Amino acid sequence: MKRAQLFGTQVWIRVANGVEQIAWTRASAVFLKTKMSFNPPPQLPVVTVRPATIGDELTLRELRLQALGDAPEAFGSTYERELARTTADWQRWFSPGTTLILEQERVPRGLVAGALDKEDPAIAHLMAMWVHPDLRGTGAGDLLIRRLLSWAADQSARLVRLDVVATNQRAQGFYYRHGFRLTGHQTIRDRDGAVEIQMECPVPL
Repeated sequence: MKRAQLFGTQVWIRVANGVEQIAWTRASAVFLKTKMSFNPPPQLPVVTVRPATIGDELTLRELRLQALGDAPEAFGSTYERELARTTADWQRWFSPGTTLILEQERVPRGLVAGALDKEDPAIAHLMAMWVHPDLRGTGAGDLLIRRLLSWAADQSARLVRLDVVATNQRAQGFYYRHGFRLTGHQTIRDRDGAVEIQMECPVPL
């Protein structure tokens, strides 16, 4: 009988200036009893996450327009509204909250934005998140959410909350996998009447 044990190795690399890199090696194999051939899985993309800063206004604008072109029903804003934003509008995404940009070979491919609650700084809000369709299922989204949770911990927040469209089961499953749970609170979105449900996650210590 032919048997093989496959071992996938995942490698995490942290580099300076707040940039985190993730890479995967190809699977290695230990052959038992009988030598057998196999096709190794394709190597997954190398991506980095960095904080957005002054000078990233056009990058943020382009990512938001891509996101709204890809999944307009997932966001509270509209393509037209984002198109009309000024440079000063985009700079408000950088502070006092945070916006993290996902890059693949220095090409922007996603983002996540967070801000502390104005009345209760122990609560952080995930304001927006998007990953390019080509990178979904590769771990890129996981990296973004982990970095946002890390930012929330640095701000001494104890909870991260978000609103997600009730019909977006894929997004709900993604957030659930990272520890988010339904709170039972829901709202009706003004622009189109979509139901948004609230989820929250305790910030890791």
